[in-house]
Amino acid sequence: MKKNLLLAGIVFLSFGLVSCDKDKTLNDPLVISEFIENDSNSALELYNRFDEEIDLSDYSLKIYFRSVITIPLEGKLEAKNTYVIVQESEFLSDELRNRSDFIVNQLIFSGRNAIELCHDGKTIDILGDKENIYSYCEDKGIVRKTNYLRSTTKFDEYEWIRYPNTTLDNLNSATNNITEEELLAGPQLTDEDLERPFVSLQNSSLGGGGVITVTVSSYGDGDTTNFYFPDTGEVNAPVGTTRVRYQNVDTRETMADLTQEWGVPAKNFTNSELQNADVIQVQSVLNGSLYETFDRLLGWVWVDGELLNFKLVKEGYSQVQFGESQAMYKGVLYTDFLYHAELYAKRNGLKIHGEEDPTWDYEHNRPKEDDNV
Repeated sequence: MKKNLLLAGIVFLSFGLVSCDKDKTLNDPLVISEFIENDSNSALELYNRFDEEIDLSDYSLKIYFRSVITIPLEGKLEAKNTYVIVQESEFLSDELRNRSDFIVNQLIFSGRNAIELCHDGKTIDILGDKENIYSYCEDKGIVRKTNYLRSTTKFDEYEWIRYPNTTLDNLNSATNNITEEELLAGPQLTDEDLERPFVSLQNSSLGGGGVITVTVSSYGDGDTTNFYFPDTGEVNAPVGTTRVRYQNVDTRETMADLTQEWGVPAKNFTNSELQNADVIQVQSVLNGSLYETFDRLLGWVWVDGELLNFKLVKEGYSQVQFGESQAMYKGVLYTDFLYHAELYAKRNGLKIHGEEDPTWDYEHNRPKEDDNV
């Protein structure tokens, strides 16, 4: 499709004056299929999911920034094809420019604001929530799952997959390089991971993303375990008993003077997973701090090839906390696997997201007396 340069003709309207009609139509051919939030390389992809060409002049985008920015669309879009809109920038990459269909100067977006796709003035699809501004793709790319390629007036993060905002692998295709089933199974270790050093060769205070097979020295709570690290011969790698804090996981406390709801079940889950595992591996955080402020090693803990950090979040024992790692599987960061797992747990009301803790005395707001903390 011929590219167009829209450097004028963007309409600014106040919030009080304009809003697309909240039509619940779910059968429009055009949908938002991808968005990349990047200061100098932002892009939005639309997809015609029907078998007939559509006239884009009937459509517009509304961006809810400080005011409402209206971007009229133009041209035709063939059946089963994509239409990529990018933000003009002096730093716009040649690759993104060449893959675009429409270049505008007002694709102003922070990853927190709502974007509406409108057909004849009626909302047919949306990113974000006009009434509840929150970070859903700040410094990220999000791609719609292929099984949710439909127009809807209610945004649901679960229907999208998060990627680094430098990833263009899925652009111009309305597809993902990972399935929902693979997301829910969690990341996997690759040969590349197994070949990495445990400690960064450039900076001994950072993780190299490598893996060491360990045994349990003593069990802790839901997100901390003492592991025994054998001497691998690697310079600066941990040797002997080392306390490991699970990356991106923060389960409820089970200390003698502070035990919280769902703390005991999380502790029991983690310890049971470790006790029943044939092989336990700890992976350092790639280019992240090797140790945290309490001198605990930060790590991804694998039990028989499954990421325990991920399982804790997916089962509803923990929220996702404390930054992200550069480690990824099939183009998705481990942290974003956990983020999707948290959305899954919330969607299903699991554990801390809606269930009652069987070890908790709700009448007295304390652990049940017969539960071993």
